[in-house]
Amino acid sequence: MTNLKCFRLFFLLVLIFSSLPCNAAAILVKERVPQKNRYVLYIKAYDWGAAGEKAVLNIGKKVAADSVHPEDFEVTRVLMPSDITNSLFGISKGERKVVRAFVSDERGNEVFSESRYITLEFEISPEAENQNPFVTNIFLTGSFNNFFGLKFENEALDFRITRLEALVCPEAARFGFGIMNDEEVSVKYAYYENEYRNRSQNESSALILWMHGIAEGGQNPYIPLLGTKAVNLSESFIQKYFEGGADLIVPQCPTGWLETTTKDVFGLRMWAPVDIEGTVNNAAKSVGEYLGMDVSVNGTAGGADVNCGSGASGGAGGASGSSGRKVTGRDENYIPPASVSYYSNVIRKIIDDYLEKHPYIDRNRIYIGGCSAGGYMTVNMVLQNPELFAAAFTACEAYPDSKITEKQLSVLSGIPFWFTHSENDRTIKPKNHDADTVRRLRAIGAKDLHFTMYPDVRDLSGTWKNPDGSPFQFDNHASWIYVLNNSPAENGVSLFEWLGKKRK
Repeated sequence: MTNLKCFRLFFLLVLIFSSLPCNAAAILVKERVPQKNRYVLYIKAYDWGAAGEKAVLNIGKKVAADSVHPEDFEVTRVLMPSDITNSLFGISKGERKVVRAFVSDERGNEVFSESRYITLEFEISPEAENQNPFVTNIFLTGSFNNFFGLKFENEALDFRITRLEALVCPEAARFGFGIMNDEEVSVKYAYYENEYRNRSQNESSALILWMHGIAEGGQNPYIPLLGTKAVNLSESFIQKYFEGGADLIVPQCPTGWLETTTKDVFGLRMWAPVDIEGTVNNAAKSVGEYLGMDVSVNGTAGGADVNCGSGASGGAGGASGSSGRKVTGRDENYIPPASVSYYSNVIRKIIDDYLEKHPYIDRNRIYIGGCSAGGYMTVNMVLQNPELFAAAFTACEAYPDSKITEKQLSVLSGIPFWFTHSENDRTIKPKNHDADTVRRLRAIGAKDLHFTMYPDVRDLSGTWKNPDGSPFQFDNHASWIYVLNNSPAENGVSLFEWLGKKRK
């Protein structure tokens, strides 16, 4: 199989499997008490994604505190068929390590008397196995639940529990959910009606859109909320910078924001050509492992790299490719092929619908941000709707600089913008993306432009360490960790403090 065919196969598979319905969707609640012979799983968003951190079991009989020991528990993660919440029926997908076990009350608080409730705390770390409660593999969409079940067994206490009562996540429970249809496409989205607005005085609020990365697409809107810890946008340490608070919209793309309106000779929509050696090879490797075949994009099949700049011949990308060349010598209204997201219209419809239903939103304080492919979508939406946004911000932004015309550059220069990236990002390299765009914007005198470049991506909490005791180093693509923790700053002013002051 040639490299180009492998490339097409990967994106075709993404389109096919991502469009299948997901029949059973978990609802995350603020709190819940497990009934007899059931369990409640508590989920929390961490910088590296969602993790099931503890479970409260109702074993149906009282046991003494000194009879409960973590080593006596076997906890198996189970892939369950759609609409089934009993992990007795499913496929075992690894085990969870129990680090602490104790008798508790019904909400997981430790007690020292007999109780029918037992709480288990699991191993949690950036590298812990099987901690993500959500099914994210696109090839499992439709036939299985979008969350894993757990099977709890304890021979010493003679019980087995397999039935889920609820998934508890107070941060995610703040959000409501909607769906917007536009011609052939439907997009689910999460929204947050902020609690900081003074409703008695009809105070206005800001609105922030967050656009997720490629790994958070699909049909489960909790994944973009928890996968990159976007729930932080609803926390007080960010909300405090916005007068009257900020409502949030977090759409979920069923395929990828990089899918464009341009079609190739086969009638398939092209994807915006980002860093071909990073993004596509990483994704193709995962597909190859699943299919049991070699689908690497470069370095095989005669060593011919895929060139996203083969638009004239119907290749994987648009006319200007990823060579870094600027689009020049054309009509000033020229739009490069494979550059406008197929999802532009439906996202605008989501915004307009939300504004109509929430008249308290200040139309002069609408902001948009995103990471990776969501950074591409952020730039795309600003270019398509420059009159709408008061400011924008991105992390590891994936919009090819070669796709930005001089006229579009002028549009971007008129919008306050804050870019963030990691110098050693090998998935979306700063060069040919935001680093080159920022250089060009500075050259034409963009006024309110900020660019924070980190050498790599490290833990900010002080909790997670490398073996040598230094802060844990995440994948260097994950610069959204800095953004969603409000780390970028210039002259003592943080990203969200800056954002909160922007008005059209």
